[in-house]
Amino acid sequence: MITELTNLKHGKVTFRDIIVFSKLLSGVAFNIVNVFIQVFVGLFVVRALLSFLGESDFGLWAILIAFVAQVNLLEFGMGSIIGRHVSKKEEYEGERKVIVSNVMLLISLMASMFLLVAISICYVWDVYSGGLKFNTSESVFLIFSLLSISYSLNLISGTLQGYLNAKFKFFQNNVIKASCNILRLVLLLLSIKYELGVLGIALVFVSISIIELLLKLKWSLSSGLKVEFSLALINRLQIKKIMSSGVMFLPMRVNDYFRNNSSILFVGYIINSASSAPLRISGRLMEIYVEISITLNSVLTPYFSKVSDESSTFERQFYISILCSSALSTLIYINLLVVGEMFLQVWLGEVPDKVWSVLKIMAVGFAIANMQGPVNSLLIAKGEYGKCAKLSVMETVTTLVLMLCLVKLYGVLGAACALLISLSLIRGLIQPILVCRLFKYSILSFTRSALLGVFIVCVTLALCYLISMSFRVSQEMEILLFIFLQIIGMLLTFLGYKFKSKK
Repeated sequence: MITELTNLKHGKVTFRDIIVFSKLLSGVAFNIVNVFIQVFVGLFVVRALLSFLGESDFGLWAILIAFVAQVNLLEFGMGSIIGRHVSKKEEYEGERKVIVSNVMLLISLMASMFLLVAISICYVWDVYSGGLKFNTSESVFLIFSLLSISYSLNLISGTLQGYLNAKFKFFQNNVIKASCNILRLVLLLLSIKYELGVLGIALVFVSISIIELLLKLKWSLSSGLKVEFSLALINRLQIKKIMSSGVMFLPMRVNDYFRNNSSILFVGYIINSASSAPLRISGRLMEIYVEISITLNSVLTPYFSKVSDESSTFERQFYISILCSSALSTLIYINLLVVGEMFLQVWLGEVPDKVWSVLKIMAVGFAIANMQGPVNSLLIAKGEYGKCAKLSVMETVTTLVLMLCLVKLYGVLGAACALLISLSLIRGLIQPILVCRLFKYSILSFTRSALLGVFIVCVTLALCYLISMSFRVSQEMEILLFIFLQIIGMLLTFLGYKFKSKK
């Protein structure tokens, strides 16, 4: 692998580059551990909700979640902005305090504004719709209001998470997230056991959001926010300046929203709410796919910001990050194909119709997009918000046009195909060309880095699969052995990086 790496452009990736980059792996490792906890909890929650609510109410719940998720559109990249400035060197201390103070005020105002507007709109809609209710009799307005509170608090928590990541407090962030995820699972199971209905489930979401916000706030204050935040530094000029930068993130947030929720909303509106269930189940697995990929990207923006003035180092580390991202994305995708169908049966018991078909289609598009995750970190670190916005607008428009056409023609499978085509065209084809032209990088080196990651994983997994088949055991045991061999391989790889770093 090292020999292949040295064939990349300019030299030219050295052992020192890999050692420097491996220092970030501790943060990634913490994130991966937490993601596995989050995956387990998330999957258990979806199964419990589907079993408890039934497909009809679960579909309606999914639609409400899709609506309240619009709060993320108001994030305006505040987490990335605060992460970029907080991670800068000490000579930027004055600028950092100004940015931190104004960003924290802005995000709090955004969350409050969304909460008031969302509840008001839902109230009017509920009155004129005749008081729509779940089958368990709870009012949609009440549940929507509680979910709006939960997601508004999560918006503020996300900015605090960006602050902690910029301080390289990955362990603290992941302890909070893991603890809250486990507590959410316990409380949800209790609410289901005592049949507290959809209201009890919504109250659990609100309670966990409050706890998570308080914990992140406490840790942020002890990490420097207490001295970096000052009401005296808040002024209209700085807010306007931050918003001018933040507005460039709006297309990205809109794109993320439609990427994750457009299929649910289109199918729910054009067909019915129950038909949204397969898309919500598949979408949840794709969210996990993205969360695992973000474990790498979440440490890249503050790191790239530190080395943004060192062009040769920056370029080398970017190629390595593309290689790692491609390898990670391929690893998840191949495992999904091999293990996916059996996993769905174990996870859900009775798998709703079309879930596996939808999942296979969507996974291809997300694999292509996640391979290039570090590109966003690169563009943000270089201050190229406009280019991020253009790519996002292109993807959003393409997705919506395709969704409108294909859902009417092919139903649920059409929604999955719309996402596949959009992600393949914009992220797989147009994005690499744009980035390489912008930074004068070689498209050949970019492609070679991505394909090298894919090749290494494919060869490694093929070897693991052949070994697992050689034992001539049942199909279930073959899959378990296949997974076990991968875990051993990943542990050895991680320990090898740690050893080189210490050496």
